[in-house]
Amino acid sequence: MRVAFDTSSFRQLVRYYLPFDTGQRLHRFIQERVEAKEILVIEEVFLECRSVAHGAVINALPYLGEPKNRVKTGELLPTKRLFNRIENDFAITVLKNKLTEAEFERVKQDYIASADLKLILLALREQEGIDGTIAIVTEETATSNDGKPFKKIPAICELHGIGIRCIDLPTYLREADGIGFRVT
Repeated sequence: MRVAFDTSSFRQLVRYYLPFDTGQRLHRFIQERVEAKEILVIEEVFLECRSVAHGAVINALPYLGEPKNRVKTGELLPTKRLFNRIENDFAITVLKNKLTEAEFERVKQDYIASADLKLILLALREQEGIDGTIAIVTEETATSNDGKPFKKIPAICELHGIGIRCIDLPTYLREADGIGFRVT
């Protein structure tokens, strides 16, 4: 299963899982999957990981710092159809209406360059490929609670015509081949 990790999932992995991974099994599993491009790490997620929690993710997973382990997304831009969906379907109308046209345009441009939208664009591109199976791993919920004028990743994945599978870290670890957990 190919997946693209969001910053929130890397933070959860480092904060709540790796401290109990005394045998380094989980750490090696994640590293092998990143290096095999089964876990895709986009450049924007890497940059977020460097800046959140004093770089704890990059300190714990230094192989994320290697350029060969990241996916460049500079060429990933929304199509005209998707651009319209960003303005109309991805935006939260109530919050959008509180902004002036210029303010919304600035926020929209920031969103287009954000890790969240780049993850969506990557998944849409990958769906059109040979394999066509990819999921986004994120700890976000569909409920927007941060006051930002755009929907969260899971809410966008559920929209008609998007069709991206969105899962959390425990679901990924449960479904991934090659890793199993047992409490003794």
